[in-house]
Amino acid sequence: MIYVGIDDTDSKLGMCTTYLAAVLAERLAGRGIAAGELPRLIRLNPNVKYKTRGNAALCLVLDAGPERLDEIERIALGAVNELACLEDEDTNPGLVLHAGPITEDLNAYALRVVRDIVEIEEAEALARRHGMRVHKFKNGRGIVGALAAIGLELYDHTYELLAYRTPEHCGRPRQLDRASVYAMDAATYPDTWDNVDLANGVIVFSPHTPDPVLYGIRGNDPGVLRRAQAMLKTEPVERSIVFKANQGTDMHLCCGTIAGARDDRSYVLKG
Repeated sequence: MIYVGIDDTDSKLGMCTTYLAAVLAERLAGRGIAAGELPRLIRLNPNVKYKTRGNAALCLVLDAGPERLDEIERIALGAVNELACLEDEDTNPGLVLHAGPITEDLNAYALRVVRDIVEIEEAEALARRHGMRVHKFKNGRGIVGALAAIGLELYDHTYELLAYRTPEHCGRPRQLDRASVYAMDAATYPDTWDNVDLANGVIVFSPHTPDPVLYGIRGNDPGVLRRAQAMLKTEPVERSIVFKANQGTDMHLCCGTIAGARDDRSYVLKG
């Protein structure tokens, strides 16, 4: 397997790292480089001040040998240079490629990134020790999450289907048939969730930010997500992809004490 980790390519003004990953996966498949498993969407520590929106890092797991690493690296670098919001001063992409095993120290590091604050220098040193190829854009903070997306063991997981808008619709209000969204939710809950807020009568699975995401359906099974998508009536979808994720797992929560609690972490505390 070859692992391609990507993070911090979006901004508050647009783009989405999941979209870049979806485009990259299609470009690699077009060159005969298939996925070895579903791509990973890893939600990192939600308390990090550097995050743009949801603080997600992405990893493509490719069924390819080291002889194709140069080709994969070239295609991935091209996608980041083309699609990342490099003009935004707060966007600092990282790209990491790994052709070796996922070891215990990589998993331990990744879990810390989900729960705590990790510096760029530590991520770079760990990646170099494992012989990974590391690409830092600007200050390169994205390598922290990119490496975590590669290393995290998903001992618990969910799935998310993300659908993306066509270029001509981006920048306009999203077009979603309200009745079809509520019907989809009623037909698939609890195997999907967070589609609508029934108490307040609000659709919540579609963002309002200026990015290419049309909607994201979260659930327990990829097949259910595809069935749910087929029930929706919306504006045209450019492409869609299913990610394996740590969303909804509470993996970011730390057990601790009130006296020992530190800033920038999420805790389960007794008091």
